[in-house]
Amino acid sequence: LGRRSMAIKADLTKLDDIDPMFDTLEREFGNIDVLVNNAGITKFMPFLEVSPEMFDTITNVDLRGTFFCAQRAAKDMIRHGTRGCIINTSSVHRGTNYPKASVYGPAKAAVYKLTQHMALELAPYGIRVNSVSPGYIKVTDPNVVTDREKMLVSRIPAQRTGQPEEIAAAVLYLISDAAKYVTGSDITVDGGQLLLAVLTRRSPDRGERISYLIDILTTAALCACCLYMLFSHYAVYLASPVVIPDSIFAFANVSCIINVTVINIFIFSSPLIVCFSN
Repeated sequence: LGRRSMAIKADLTKLDDIDPMFDTLEREFGNIDVLVNNAGITKFMPFLEVSPEMFDTITNVDLRGTFFCAQRAAKDMIRHGTRGCIINTSSVHRGTNYPKASVYGPAKAAVYKLTQHMALELAPYGIRVNSVSPGYIKVTDPNVVTDREKMLVSRIPAQRTGQPEEIAAAVLYLISDAAKYVTGSDITVDGGQLLLAVLTRRSPDRGERISYLIDILTTAALCACCLYMLFSHYAVYLASPVVIPDSIFAFANVSCIINVTVINIFIFSSPLIVCFSN
């Protein structure tokens, strides 16, 4: 490509590795124009089984490493008077709640929020800070499709996985002059995976259906009782030899009508649609 490149080994769980990495980059390439914080660890574990070691491993790389790499890059940019650009990698997990992601999800949500704070504080120096939130990106053999992948794709409106080059395209846009007025923003590259209507849709199980049906039948019985009371008032009014003041009769009828109305509202706000729409 006609560009120089260099690979530097560094462990972002160790803060002592960060400064030497940037020192080497500055010595070999001069000042830093762009930082893409793409190092991350994806691990999933039930909340009750997460160990302190796993918690530290994920947060030290995904959040703390991102924070201090960005801090060092920003200091170098300011020292050299560079109007640079920092891109942090968040995730769709920042805005969803998946099982076994009680560490990874909050860490990526923190990166998303960190990006906004960095953008605010670094804007006076001409440094733009944005983030990219990838969805499910296919990084394994494209010819192998697992059952888990099929399940995930079924929840994505685009009905496919993302490709690494699609994340690269979002990053390239954010570091280009086309985005020179963009800072503190996030580009979500997920094929629509974050759309709430898709993520929350599911069919109720048998127990939920039975529970819904019991609620509906109980409500219908209460409604029938109120209607019976209403017609009883009319019968008493017509058959009674005693003159019943219209105000008392009207109050009794209004009470019954209110009861019927409230119960009808309960019926139509109950999970009736959920019970029969799936």
